[in-house]
Amino acid sequence: MKNVPVTSRPSRIKFSGHTADDGLFGPDSVTWRISAMPQMGLAAHGAATLQMLHPMVMHMIDQASAFRTNPASRAELTALFGRTLTYGDTAAANRAAEVLAKIHHRVTATDPVSGRTYHADEPDLLLWVHNTLQWMVLRVTDSFGPTLSATDKATYLGEQLISARLTGCNVDDVPTTEKDLYAYIDGMTPLLAMGSDTIWFKEMVLPALVAWKPETYLPHVMGVAVAGLLNAPQRQVYGVDRPAWQFEANRQILKGLFEAEARKIPVLSRISLERQKVDEKAFGSPH
Repeated sequence: MKNVPVTSRPSRIKFSGHTADDGLFGPDSVTWRISAMPQMGLAAHGAATLQMLHPMVMHMIDQASAFRTNPASRAELTALFGRTLTYGDTAAANRAAEVLAKIHHRVTATDPVSGRTYHADEPDLLLWVHNTLQWMVLRVTDSFGPTLSATDKATYLGEQLISARLTGCNVDDVPTTEKDLYAYIDGMTPLLAMGSDTIWFKEMVLPALVAWKPETYLPHVMGVAVAGLLNAPQRQVYGVDRPAWQFEANRQILKGLFEAEARKIPVLSRISLERQKVDEKAFGSPH
């Protein structure tokens, strides 16, 4: 795949070990611009929360992942892959995708109802994971910024066809418009379910506020924000619906925190920091 051409390179965005070229997106892409923003952590949180309502995905995480016993490590690996794919050079991004594909093909889970054993790289599952992430990114930018125009959204979804292909999706099935993406998510609603193996995940990612302390308040705010990003049918499956005013009040609090954090470090500096992190450690790299 050809690199994205660069016409004018910001001086603070350097080349180094795993960033020898602009990789799959480049500094002119919407992907680079929004992926470095602090609220994208919320998008990842929200996407994972939605993904686990697909029973086959939840079975896979429950049976073949370390998420339950070591959630921090599992989340860091996911973040490392996303960072490498987004900000790494072409070689690093392709290597990360190849390693992930091998992992997905190797791991299996068994449907407790049908008894069928399946691999993590089933096309429908890969498509669900990809689309839920892109849907949640648009939900987060709509709710918390940075504001994306209709053109920005279309450009971003077009760019993400690259990610879809590298993660094993059939790109012909991947929505490339906001309308089609929302239609896909809505169409998946009848398949969503809260199984016995979803309970521990819900308790982990949507924690209850048990005391007014910093260590419990922030996870609660994030959990309420994630619940607010889900649509009404998804919240109903999880059993986490609340009055609209509570979601809005929580959104305003978190939006202010994100805006304050964004003012501390300009976006170009954030991109540079992400590239430095890839140089220090790239997913699938032996060094």
